[in-house]
Amino acid sequence: VVRLVGAQAGRTERIGLAATVGLLLYGVKVLHDPWLVYSDEWAHRVNLAEALATGRLFGANDIIPVTAQFPGLAAITSAVASASGLSQTASAMAVIAVARLLFTLALFLLLERASGSARAAGIGCAVYAAAPNFVFWSAQYAYESLALPLLVGLLAVVAILVRDVEGQDRAARRARLGLTALAAIVVLLVVVTHHVTSYAMVFLLAVLSLVMRRG
Repeated sequence: VVRLVGAQAGRTERIGLAATVGLLLYGVKVLHDPWLVYSDEWAHRVNLAEALATGRLFGANDIIPVTAQFPGLAAITSAVASASGLSQTASAMAVIAVARLLFTLALFLLLERASGSARAAGIGCAVYAAAPNFVFWSAQYAYESLALPLLVGLLAVVAILVRDVEGQDRAARRARLGLTALAAIVVLLVVVTHHVTSYAMVFLLAVLSLVMRRG
């Protein structure tokens, strides 16, 4: 963290350090609760087991019924488990670890575009990582732990579209088309993963649209 917020590190090093901080703090949660027994994880274990046992989504869940109606997390984790042969627990940990990595990288890119400074982005990532929710609540095997990184990734894509892609030449048009398609896919993933995050997504995109229109 000292190196991340200091003045000497280059941009690439800061990105690597931010990712390292995020993953190491995820390791704290894994060491504390390695068997998916933290808060909402009980409910999402049911969804995962149901998906693997029946090959179907939207099954019954008596613990937190609403979680079964947003099967993005269970779908991705069951696909990882089926393709890799890993256990349910190992697959769940792998999915959240990748989500944590995505979150950290996306947050860095978003803050960098907003501030124009890689150092400021590194400081922002370090400050966010200091929040207790980042260490435990947002690291549990639950649908918000996947949806939030997707939302931040979407905002990073939008920021790149606005700040980095200019001009009307063929390369710029292709870049805009590719990033727009990526953004659309992420929007769909958020919608099928977590309802509350999807509400926040709609609100943030609406605010960004109004700000850009007035600008």
